[in-house]
Amino acid sequence: MKPCTPHYVLTLENTLCQGGHFYSSQTFLETGFTIFHTIVAADYLTNKPDAESRTDIHIILEYVRKKIILFEPEYLALLQKAGSHKTDSGSHVIPHLPNFSILEDIVGFFMLHNIALLGSVLDYRLYSEYEAGTQDVTESISPHQHDSYIQAKADALVIAEWVYSHFDISLTGKTTGGAGLRSLMEDWVVTQCKALILHKLNADSQMVKGETEAITPNRLRKAIEKQMAGLPWFVEK
Repeated sequence: MKPCTPHYVLTLENTLCQGGHFYSSQTFLETGFTIFHTIVAADYLTNKPDAESRTDIHIILEYVRKKIILFEPEYLALLQKAGSHKTDSGSHVIPHLPNFSILEDIVGFFMLHNIALLGSVLDYRLYSEYEAGTQDVTESISPHQHDSYIQAKADALVIAEWVYSHFDISLTGKTTGGAGLRSLMEDWVVTQCKALILHKLNADSQMVKGETEAITPNRLRKAIEKQMAGLPWFVEK
């Protein structure tokens, strides 16, 4: 079952049911959509905020960076073996790593990359700190968690630069040219930020709450501007 799939459990008698969640390289696109929707419309999608799940994303990015950057020859060998076409047997899948020879895995990674760039912008606890009189430490982002967000952003940028230096996108057929991979991916995160603010405005107009009532379109915009200020290409766009 992919992320953000509506579901319920029906039993013949009163039963305690235990479920689990996990990340998959093949579903990072849906994972990203879920995270973006949840921060602004949690009441409509879920009954439990899960900020701790971001730690898992940070661990994934650290793992991918080490495997690709520190062990590049081994990863390139895996890419060659996996090939650039999806197969029914699943031989194109590289366990625990994206196959950057396949467009879907590139898009999936850059969704993860965009989540890491935005960092605490997508963490409801950042906005809980705006609420007057908030004293509950569980509703704040700890210094350790802030450091984790910073490291994940750095890891994502390093991996992205590696991808840009090894892969590009070009059109084939009657239409050729156009923007390359870097430009397309940078435009994508800018568009996502604009859409996130617009989505929050629409959610508010329909009385749909986010993960906390402290999340407002204006606070969301300011948080994005602060988080992305160190990226010249973002400011320019």
